[in-house]
Amino acid sequence: MSALASLKSRIAVAVLSMGSLIALIILAFMGARVVEATRQQMEQADRATLALLGRLSTAALVTEHFSDVQAFLREFVGTGHLQSALLEDLRGVVVAAIPEQAIGRKAVREHAEAEREHAEAERRWVSRPLQVGGQPIGRLSVQFSDEPLNAAIGRVRRETLALAGAVLALTVLLGLLAAALLTSRLERLRRAAP
Repeated sequence: MSALASLKSRIAVAVLSMGSLIALIILAFMGARVVEATRQQMEQADRATLALLGRLSTAALVTEHFSDVQAFLREFVGTGHLQSALLEDLRGVVVAAIPEQAIGRKAVREHAEAEREHAEAERRWVSRPLQVGGQPIGRLSVQFSDEPLNAAIGRVRRETLALAGAVLALTVLLGLLAAALLTSRLERLRRAAP
């Protein structure tokens, strides 16, 4: 291998290494930040959902009109992040729910079985007592699932890896081009020298 070919290889490897390292650092840093920001946003949305459902449920328990709560649950529960919801009265009887089969049953922690069943699937129940004037009137239990979020994160990671591969390929081409340009000038100088 001639000295120029060796120099060309070293230049290409140096450019490739630096470009790849920079791209990987940026992708890793940004990926971690995006995931964390998304999880924080989901936690805020969970709290807002629970507060909204709590107020709607409290009004339903006071008036004993559950059709509005049930309509809300039908529309929003079971599609994505919000998986299940149970509204129980003071007697522990489910008065509004998704799944609807739970309505009319004693809420012997209806969600405990589902919790065990989906423990590995990143689902969790959040339960809170409902009160009016400091007096308990019932309980709201909501099951959230991180499955849709984790699926989206997985897609983004795969796309990021594909992008990293494309950046790596571009870096290789630019490294080879830079090496060829530098060494061609050196080769012309070497031929022109006496």
